[in-house]
Amino acid sequence: MQGTVWALVAERLVTAAASQAPLEDDFEKQPLDEASFHPGIEDVRSDHARTFFNLMLTCRELYHDLPWAVPKWGLAVVFEDTPMRSLDQWLDKFQADLLGSTAPDALPSSSSCDQRGSDGRAAHASWLENRFLVYCWLGVTWDGRCSFLRSRLRASQPTTAFSRRFRHCGRVMFASLDDLESWAAEVMHARCSCGHEHRASVALANTSEAQDDSRARDQPEHQLEQHDTACAGEAGVLPQQRADDQHVAALVPALFSLNATLQGQADADRWHELRSTVLAGARGDRVMLELGQSLSSLAGDHIDNLIITSWRATLGCARIRDVERVTWDCKLREQPAPGGLLLDNVQHFEARARASLLNLDALADIPSIQLSGCDEEVVDLSPLPRVKKLVIERTIAVNYEAAVAAVEHVRLGSTMELKTGTLHATHVNLSRTRISTDTLHLPNATHIKAPRSGVKRLVFPPSLVWLDIEGTPPEMPELKHAEVLKLRTSSEPLSHDTVVRLSRCASKLILRGQCVRRVSDLCGIADNVHISAEVHDLDVAAPACVQELCVLAEGDVRCELLGHVPRLVILGLREHPIRDVHLLSGRKYLHLLRCSLDGEVSDCDFLFLQAAYGRAALASIGSLLVHQATVYGRSSTLPASDSHDSSGVAGLVLTQCRDVFMCHLRHCIIKDLACFQGVQRLIVDCCAFDVGDTLLPRSGCLVLRHCASTDKRWRWPDVALVDRSPEEMARVLLAGRERMEA
Repeated sequence: MQGTVWALVAERLVTAAASQAPLEDDFEKQPLDEASFHPGIEDVRSDHARTFFNLMLTCRELYHDLPWAVPKWGLAVVFEDTPMRSLDQWLDKFQADLLGSTAPDALPSSSSCDQRGSDGRAAHASWLENRFLVYCWLGVTWDGRCSFLRSRLRASQPTTAFSRRFRHCGRVMFASLDDLESWAAEVMHARCSCGHEHRASVALANTSEAQDDSRARDQPEHQLEQHDTACAGEAGVLPQQRADDQHVAALVPALFSLNATLQGQADADRWHELRSTVLAGARGDRVMLELGQSLSSLAGDHIDNLIITSWRATLGCARIRDVERVTWDCKLREQPAPGGLLLDNVQHFEARARASLLNLDALADIPSIQLSGCDEEVVDLSPLPRVKKLVIERTIAVNYEAAVAAVEHVRLGSTMELKTGTLHATHVNLSRTRISTDTLHLPNATHIKAPRSGVKRLVFPPSLVWLDIEGTPPEMPELKHAEVLKLRTSSEPLSHDTVVRLSRCASKLILRGQCVRRVSDLCGIADNVHISAEVHDLDVAAPACVQELCVLAEGDVRCELLGHVPRLVILGLREHPIRDVHLLSGRKYLHLLRCSLDGEVSDCDFLFLQAAYGRAALASIGSLLVHQATVYGRSSTLPASDSHDSSGVAGLVLTQCRDVFMCHLRHCIIKDLACFQGVQRLIVDCCAFDVGDTLLPRSGCLVLRHCASTDKRWRWPDVALVDRSPEEMARVLLAGRERMEA
């Protein structure tokens, strides 16, 4: 029962991490110049993932069983956030003493475990395979040069069990065509070796194996797994590993990624051969092919994301089949000649740069098309009357009326001039489009980003999901209700009566730019309306309807007027320190940018200190992010000049960090790490500090990434240290440091 409960908790964590994927919908993406009221997607993903792994490491039962209780590849999006997108090390940190046993000669085939059940080394190899498969299941993409994976390729008699599971959930990244060829060579060598050994062993038990295989073919996959589990030993042997189930089994991943530069037709042919042999049965995840030399033909099939770049080369014919998304990134006249682009079952095609030279007839049956950067020549869109989603940016198009009028999703850029008076799309983004007609009818629209200028009258249904208007709004029909109504002006603010009237027809009202200048403009709005606003003047207490507030301070910030606002962003002024900082406590999200502080902030789910300075005590913080600051300890004195040190980075004295669960330091100069004593998770990213001059804090987990000494002479190792003493951590850093090049 307890295991079931924890499995549900783990599934919730993994699902939450996966759900934080970047938004594909144009209407919900956050503009870069707007304040955000939520933590970054990467931070949220990582937090959920770390919580899952902490739970997994709680006890032996959860360590072994919990990963298999969550959906396959549930954490893949988290692992893909790593800079290299692939990993080559997989043992947990506390298993560092097992690293030596991943060498090929130290890993006997786990088939020998069944033949010699008492063989500890074989059982150990099976356990290592199982832990490797755990991370495959969770979604790790492995570097194709991973030593353990290569050792399994070289195994004299690889097991069907490991191969079958790896084929079901393994993900491999090949950094070059040479890496893929090296993998293929080892696969072929293993097949030859295994075939010779297998012929000798088959003669001894051919009858028994034939009978068992006949029974196995009649069983579903899950029944095979149950049977194999029942037959497995107690020494950590993988399910399905039985003596009669061993034969030559090629190691093929479920998903593969590839970055390859094709220097000629021989490389293209070799890629096609490897795809149809060694990688047959595997689906491509992200395949990037760069054409270094001109090719007569190129093929790609069964791929999720295919990217073809050809900056200096030409391509005669391209055959692409069963690909979810194709990105054709070309700059010169390298596109295939008419009839040379053959597409079958492609769901999305994005053509960048000189896409006007493409044969658009080949795109006629593709449901989603994006054309970007084709502003040097005119693109004829007449071959695209059946497209469902059309995005045109920095592209000059003609004969587009039929395509634009019929699509379901449309986004047109500033180079387009819309002459059609009616669009039947449900999602319409015309925020940068020139409109030639006085009246624009959108009879089916549910999501609208209205044009900034040109159109005088906009006609749409009385109920919408999203309405986004920037600039002076055109004449519009009466709006009964919108789930989200977003307004942005850069000139005169809206009148108080207008704001109140608009709030009556929206569940969420977003006001940006100069829509409102004072908090008093938000008074009189019903409490059940979600208001997200930017203001300059805190003249009255924020009403209960305000859920997200960005204060663009032009003077003193009166914290007592910010009351209950759960999500708060303050852009401060150096010459106006924030008084009564303690009144900012108790928020779901608090972002202080360039604020001068003097006091304590506590009880926040997420606190973001960006280029902040002064003195602050922090307590009961769920997640703390400190960005661009020189961090001093409690006994330090700030430099005299405007609270900045000699580097020009804001100086921040943290007198206390009590009950802080996770702290992330980014691009900081750290004078004293001791102030982070007791932080459960301390992540130091792209920071400068000196080990000899500061005492490392005692933390449950210390993670270092891309850090160096303050004099830039030494680069500290990228490590994750769990439950280590400050002295032990200092020894690890000093032993692993590398001298930086001048």
